[in-house]
Amino acid sequence: SLKFIPDLKIRVASVSYQGIMAKQVSFITKKVVKEHDFIPLIRKSKLKEPIKNDAIKIINRIFDAEKKVHGAKDLHLHELADVDTIIDITGVLLALDSLNVAKVYSRPLKAGTGLIDTVEGKMPAFNLATAQLLKDAPVEFLPIPFEFTTPTAAAILSTIAEFTDLLTINKIEKIGLGAGAMKIAGYPNLLRAFLGE
Repeated sequence: SLKFIPDLKIRVASVSYQGIMAKQVSFITKKVVKEHDFIPLIRKSKLKEPIKNDAIKIINRIFDAEKKVHGAKDLHLHELADVDTIIDITGVLLALDSLNVAKVYSRPLKAGTGLIDTVEGKMPAFNLATAQLLKDAPVEFLPIPFEFTTPTAAAILSTIAEFTDLLTINKIEKIGLGAGAMKIAGYPNLLRAFLGE
């Protein structure tokens, strides 16, 4: 579980985007975790060793991509929300473990076009670190100035998933529909997941 993050509260709400109902998960914590503490916090946790190893691998890939983009030895992840990054990564890995998922497949990830506002000024909607993390992965560009895939999502999926457009599911057992926090005009900010054979 995510109990290794002190004072963490998880809030699940039902929301409607363009008439489609989905679950929106919010994490609330006063804990501040800086980049250099990400891996020690994971190592000290009571997570299963395979989950720890995968989480550390994903985090290191984010760090490597950010260092390459910024050309810096010292890392500061301006756009990654400290503890949220750890929760996103370990939360996905815990979910896959609890559902006994043997293999993860993903359709090509979405990328926006144009520029968006960031703490460092105008930057490409297809984040520079995200692009690094998605080398050799298929990407679908949408004519919308929005960051559809974050570096964290890119690192998770490019580490654990096989990308394909030609997936056959013999039996759909469950369908999950999650809602992002930001609203995009004319586009439902939703992520759909299928569990099946």
